[in-house]
Amino acid sequence: MPGLTITDQTYAGTVEASYMITKATFSMDTVKKGVVYVKDGIKKKHTIPKLTLDNLLQTPADEPVSNGTFEVTSVTLEPKQAMAYVRLNPNDFAEHFYAEQLSRTLLARELPVTAENVMMQLFLNKCFQAVERGMWVGSTSYTTGLTGSGANSQIKYFDGFIKKALVAGTYLAVGSPSAITSANIIAKLDAAIALLPTAILSDAMRFDKVKFILSPLDWQKFEQASLAFTNKGRDLNGLTIPNYRGFDIVVVAGIPENTFCLTKAFAGLESNLWIGSNAMEDLNIELAKWRSDSPLYFMKALFEFDTQIAEMTEFIMHTSLTTGSFNG
Repeated sequence: MPGLTITDQTYAGTVEASYMITKATFSMDTVKKGVVYVKDGIKKKHTIPKLTLDNLLQTPADEPVSNGTFEVTSVTLEPKQAMAYVRLNPNDFAEHFYAEQLSRTLLARELPVTAENVMMQLFLNKCFQAVERGMWVGSTSYTTGLTGSGANSQIKYFDGFIKKALVAGTYLAVGSPSAITSANIIAKLDAAIALLPTAILSDAMRFDKVKFILSPLDWQKFEQASLAFTNKGRDLNGLTIPNYRGFDIVVVAGIPENTFCLTKAFAGLESNLWIGSNAMEDLNIELAKWRSDSPLYFMKALFEFDTQIAEMTEFIMHTSLTTGSFNG
C-alpha cells in the first residue's frame, strides 16, 4: 500500500533540523495568474446561459414582418470529484534523523514537526499540480485504473479546455497543427490575431481582456524569436516583455508544448474560460489519526473541478493534439 517509505536511515552526524528539500512543483497557474473566471459553490451543475440575435435589419414597411432570431442556448459546468489520500506511520521516522523530534511516549507519537510541515505542503502542491494539468489536458476518456502512476492517472477526472474545444470542433483553429518553433512562432501568433472577430478587435478594452496563453517551452521559443526584434533601446540580454502586438502573453504550467490559445481570459464574468468547483476552499488537507486503536495517520484532500469555454467561436487555438490524444 502506498504510504511512507524512508530510505535514508543513516542517522549519524548532524542534520538540517528544520528543513527538507523537495522536488520543484508548479501551482494552479491558470487560476493564480487570473486568466479564468472561477465559479465555485456548485453542488451539482451550473448553467451559463447564452443569447444570440441575427439577421435583424430589414427594409422599412408599413406592415413589417418579424425578421430576426433570438437564440437561447447554454453551456454547463458539472464538477467531477477526485480524492488524494495517503496513510502513514510516524514510527517509521524512528530510524531517521528526525527521530529526535518524535514525542517521548509511543501512544502520543505523531509526525516530526519539520516532516509534517513539509509533507503537508508537498501533498497540497501535488494536488495543485494535477488540477492545473487537468484544466488543459484532462480527459475522462483516459482508461487508467482507480489509482496508479501512469502518465494520465492524475488527469482523468474532468475534461480540460483543449479536449472540449477539439470535441466541439467550432473553435477557431490557427493554421496547420505543426510543431511550434522559434522560427515560426511569430507567424503563428500573427495568424491567431488575424482570426479575432471584428467585435473584439474593435473593443477599446481588447488589450485588457484578450490574452495569449502559452506553455513554458513555447515561451522560450518566443524569447528566442524576440531577439530578432528591433531593439528600440532595450538590453538584448534583459527580460523579454510578455506581450505581443499589445496582447499580454501569460505562461501557464498546465498547457502543453505546441499548443497556445488567444481569447478573452481574465477573472471576470466576461472571460471565455471558466472553472467550476464545489468550493476552492476544498483544496485543503485533513491530517488525522486513522483509527483510535492504530498508530497510523492519514492525509486526505477531496475536491471537484470542471472547465468550460463560454463561447467556442471566440476561442482561437493552435495545437498539435487531436481528439485521439485524449484516449488511452
